[in-house]
Amino acid sequence: MSQIPIDADPEIVSLNTSLSLANTGLNRAREILQTTMRSLGALAQINTFITQQGLNSLLDVRSAQFNANLDVAASGQVAIALEMVYMNQPRRLNLAFNFNAPQESARALAQLLLPRG
Repeated sequence: MSQIPIDADPEIVSLNTSLSLANTGLNRAREILQTTMRSLGALAQINTFITQQGLNSLLDVRSAQFNANLDVAASGQVAIALEMVYMNQPRRLNLAFNFNAPQESARALAQLLLPRG
């Protein structure tokens, strides 16, 4: 009578493979959940700030400076230096601002201000 080692038994191999795949999926889901929780935590902080201080206190741009010649300004794209107060914290940021697409520029500013999750 021949005996198959337990690790070579097709049923055990199948179960071990399924367990490994399930653990991999579970670990990935845990990573996604942790990232989501960090992101939601950051958004919750912003929400709490707005609730307590008001929306007008969230962002106060104190100055915006840029240099452009007519050729550069015609394209709408300029480098801009901003001095601001964001959630009661002074900030200085530099970003590319496109006067032809201000919503894209606002989105880029938001990405610089929001915590990474």
